[in-house]
Amino acid sequence: EGCNPRVLLGLLTMTHQRILALSFATLALGAGISKQIISEPEGCNHRVGPKSSVDVHIFGRIHETSEVGEKGKEVVNTVDEGEYFTLRVADPTLEFIGRELVGLCDNTVVEVTVPPGILHDDMLNDLRAPKGATLAFEMNILKIHRPHDEL
Repeated sequence: EGCNPRVLLGLLTMTHQRILALSFATLALGAGISKQIISEPEGCNHRVGPKSSVDVHIFGRIHETSEVGEKGKEVVNTVDEGEYFTLRVADPTLEFIGRELVGLCDNTVVEVTVPPGILHDDMLNDLRAPKGATLAFEMNILKIHRPHDEL
């Protein structure tokens, strides 16, 4: 049974009312996205749930395995921008990011590698990343909001 990806539009809300429109493809298992936990705290205060929202710092770059673009080139850095993303895990348009974060602890740092063809061209343009590039997003989970918490 083959994968028939369809493009979905999503929104990641940033602090200071800044919105970055993203487009993602719906993924089948084995579509090439990988996750690596870089660091995780010893005692876990909270875990990301399927209906949580999370505040994350994101550092994105062109992955060292990319066949396109300057390897290691920064494409997004919310720490340097003094902002963070708030991701709504249950938002179906952010399925692949949410799936990678569910079950992780607050203060965990994880890297998600996204192969070519997953991010929509508009997102690549916003990131100043070339079409066909493999991207790596290092995410630090700053805060986990339960569904009833105010954002």
